[in-house]
Amino acid sequence: MLLYTMNDEYVFRVYKEDHSFIDYDILHCDLDVTIDSDDATFYDFEDGRSILDHSYEMAGESHHTDKGYELGTEEGYNEFVKQRNKL
Repeated sequence: MLLYTMNDEYVFRVYKEDHSFIDYDILHCDLDVTIDSDDATFYDFEDGRSILDHSYEMAGESHHTDKGYELGTEEGYNEFVKQRNKL
């Protein structure tokens, strides 16, 4: 599993049968990765940023919401993340 840590870095976590794990630092420069998650979504913004995150639907949201922001926009995405992180 690829994990983003509280130290602002990624590690590759390998679980053992007893549910213990080892975190490996990633030094490999061109490793192939397969995303095996139904809620992973790529977002491209007008300012040139491209990100991979959970889909809006993960939080039960649609593209338009009564929460005062539109999820199909960069501003809406940023507000969505703020709201999601409060949960």
